[in-house]
Amino acid sequence: MSLFKTKSESALDSLVPNPDFATALEIERHNKLVENFILRTLQTDIHTTNLADFLETVSAHIGSTITAREQTEPPFISVSPIITYPESTVNSPPSSHIASPLHTPPHIPHTTATPTPPTTPRPNPPRAMAARFAPLALPQNLHDMPADYQSKIPMYDGTPQSVSAQQHIDKMTTFCDLYEIDEEDVTMRLFVQTFGGEVRKWFRGLTARSIPTLDELQKQFLDRWEIRKDPLQINAEYNNLKRNHGQSVQDYIIRFNTVYNAISDDLRPSRKSALLKFPDGFDPEMAYSLRDRDPPTLEDMQKIAVSVEANLNDKRARMKAEKRVTIKEEASTSD
Repeated sequence: MSLFKTKSESALDSLVPNPDFATALEIERHNKLVENFILRTLQTDIHTTNLADFLETVSAHIGSTITAREQTEPPFISVSPIITYPESTVNSPPSSHIASPLHTPPHIPHTTATPTPPTTPRPNPPRAMAARFAPLALPQNLHDMPADYQSKIPMYDGTPQSVSAQQHIDKMTTFCDLYEIDEEDVTMRLFVQTFGGEVRKWFRGLTARSIPTLDELQKQFLDRWEIRKDPLQINAEYNNLKRNHGQSVQDYIIRFNTVYNAISDDLRPSRKSALLKFPDGFDPEMAYSLRDRDPPTLEDMQKIAVSVEANLNDKRARMKAEKRVTIKEEASTSD
């Protein structure tokens, strides 16, 4: 083996690049690839919203490009990852001597994350519904009421044609059993929906959310509208019914009907008899005015009782005023 290179070998050595020159050439090619990628990105209007994601995309692109080149020609050196800049140095001058768009971080448009829509609250019940069931302590999630229940439930208004309070409870219990209604919030609202007239007024006058269960609702209903006495005692109380001093006509009507409905079926007087009995509870002038109207039913007589009392009060007030005028005139003539 010759210790000296031939001319051809020396010529081959001259074709081998200098290692420093090869490194600089690879870095320049690397930066050119970055510039081309950024220019294509800006031309296609692709805006990056995160710097880390953008640089990761660039690195992936460059890496794939270099890999493709590696398949055709071996690299001079291995390519190092792209240097990223922390947020504190985004606006600082570039430290590399090679000018590249990467030295000036790309503009990051300010974006606001789309807020997660809040959970839609359960709509509030209509105002009329809230007032109708205000005394009931109902749960937030209510079960549906039966279809067309208004035409099926029995009504109770405390008038003489009504059954007793206990009988009404029994009817509603039968209704719920027949239609297989087990949810307590439904049975409570159904029971309230049967109230009419003065019974409805009484219920709506109770304290808001003071009745948490059906048992409590039925208890208060019975305490107000049912008379628990011996049948003979109830019959005697009915025969002695009189309007108390200072008691309004409406309150006396409620009291009369409650006692009348509490009488057992075998002892209860007919409605015709109750029509004749009702005026006896008032003073003679009021009783005469009611009978003079000659209403056909007890319900009609009770409806006109309030207006009759108002007319009598106006008449009494005029008579008192006329009497005062007469007294003053007599006093002036005597002087």
